[in-house]
This record gives sequence, C-alpha cells and structure tokens, in this order.
Amino acid sequence: FPSHDTARLIGKEEEALTRKGTTIFIDVPKDHWASGHINVSVENRLIVGYDDGTFKIKNDITYGEVLTILVNALGYGSEVPPENWPINFVQKAGELGITKDMVFDNKAPATRGDVARMLNNSLTVKLKT
Repeated sequence: FPSHDTARLIGKEEEALTRKGTTIFIDVPKDHWASGHINVSVENRLIVGYDDGTFKIKNDITYGEVLTILVNALGYGSEVPPENWPINFVQKAGELGITKDMVFDNKAPATRGDVARMLNNSLTVKLKT
C-alpha cells in the first residue's frame, strides 16, 4: 500500500502530484517522489506518522498501518479511542468487516494479496461523512 495509493484511494492523486515538497516528517526528503502524496494523505487525516516525527519511509507498510489508513479513509477514525495503536484501529477495522475471515500480525508487513482483500472488504462499508 504505497503512499501514492493513499491519495488515489480518496480521489486526490492529481492534487498530490502538485504538492511535492517539504513534509511534516523528518525522514522524508522534500525531493522524495512520494512527498506530495504524503502531504495530501496527512492533510486528509489518513496518516499521522510516528511520535518521533517520522514517517518510516524506508519500512514496508504493516497491517496496522494499512488498517489505520482504511478506517480513516472510510470516515471512522474519530470513533477510534486514541490509546493502544495499532490495536485500536485493528479492532475498529474488524467491527467494520474490513478484516473479515483474515488472520495476521498487525506489526508484520502487509502482503499485496491481503491489502487487496481489505480494500475489497472496505467496498461494503458505508462511508461515514
């Protein structure tokens, strides 16, 4: 689930292409190819990064991170208690049916196949506006 897909997920890929530059994250160079997508994802509250001010740009995305993005994109992030990340978002994703019939380690790198399943399951979740 690369960062450019988060902007695409909410229909803002074109905007992201014009937003390349400095991000709020200390580990994302302003000339990084995904900086515009990261900026749009932050502004739309899909991602917030880590407490140490990093995005962890070189890491593979985890199941917990994917589920955080999906729950936020569907509009349910405000219903998630702020404590205990990523368990809090994993639980909300389960309540919404995003992880139906799936078993995974929320800290493990997410596989493409599982991300596709989660995206497919998300299609049946009512958007909260």
